[in-house]
Parts: sequence; structure tokens; C-alpha cells
Amino acid sequence: MTKYGPKKVNLFETILNLDGVQQIYYRDGDCRKDKGIIQLKSHNGEGIIEYNNGKTKYSFEKNDLFGYEKDPKASKLLDGQFHSIDEWLEHTYHIDNPIIVDQLPRFLNINKRSHDIVAVTDAKTVYHHLFSHDVCHRNTMNVPLIISGKGLGKKEIPFAKTSDITPTILKFLGEKIEPMVGKSLI
Repeated sequence: MTKYGPKKVNLFETILNLDGVQQIYYRDGDCRKDKGIIQLKSHNGEGIIEYNNGKTKYSFEKNDLFGYEKDPKASKLLDGQFHSIDEWLEHTYHIDNPIIVDQLPRFLNINKRSHDIVAVTDAKTVYHHLFSHDVCHRNTMNVPLIISGKGLGKKEIPFAKTSDITPTILKFLGEKIEPMVGKSLI
């Protein structure tokens, strides 16, 4: 992708320099569903996300693209170790770029037809408001979930992931829960 087409265009640099684009993410070389590297580029630096059998780790050269090192809770995961989806959620749900270190490898490696490049914008170019869909602000990723029914008491959960909905509903219905990424919230 650094010498794409007859004019040998560097697609990464071209996309990163489009109006409003803040960061780009793309698979590096031989990524598989269970193991690989996601490259991260911004105007202020570069980083990588390594993933291996359902766990991920994030590192960067000079500047933390996600702002984790500024947060006491999130910075604990910048230890050079692989961490689970639940660890990323627990340590980043309260700040911008929540759980993105776990989500990018899943998003970019769903199947052979997955995206090659993901661009994150300033949300002003197309939608003209801060909380647009193509940014990783906490406010764009926080969605309330309300479940009611006989026998359910009031319970407030500080954070959860979308993949927790299916096992929660299955448990509510009394169905067997097969192994999956999510876990029941009840």
C-alpha cells in the first residue's frame, strides 16, 4: 500500500493527509485471525497493537496515540504485556478511546473481506459535530442498555461491552450459554 497503482501512491500517507483525518490503522503483513500486528499512524506519532490468541498489547514510539499514559488506570496496561478484552474495558471505559486496543484487531480481522485501512477523523469534516460515529470519544461509544422483566431487580453496571448482551439475554431466558467473548451481566 506504500506504492499503490501505476503512480506508486503511498495510500497510508495520502489518507492520513485527507482533510480531518487524525489517525489511520491497518494490518501489518501476515495477520491472521488469532495473531498479528495492527499499525497505528497519526500526525503526532506511530504505534502498534499486537494480538495473540484473544489478548492484545499496545506500544508506541514517542506519543501515546490513545492518551492512556495520562490516565492512572489505563496506564497500568502499558506494561508490555498482553491483556484481555475485560482488562482493556475495565481500565479504559472512563476515558476516550475505550477498549479500542482490543477492538481494532477484531474489526480488522473478522474475515478475509475485512477493511484494509481504518481512518479516524476529527468528526467535523462530515458530520459537523463532535460526537460523530467515526471517532473514538467515550461519548460516542457509551450506549445505555435497559432490560426489564419479572424477577429483575434494579442494577446499575458501570461498564459493559456489546458482546455482553447476548449472554445476558440467554441467561435471562434460562438458555445455555456457549463459550463466547461476552459474559452475562445478570
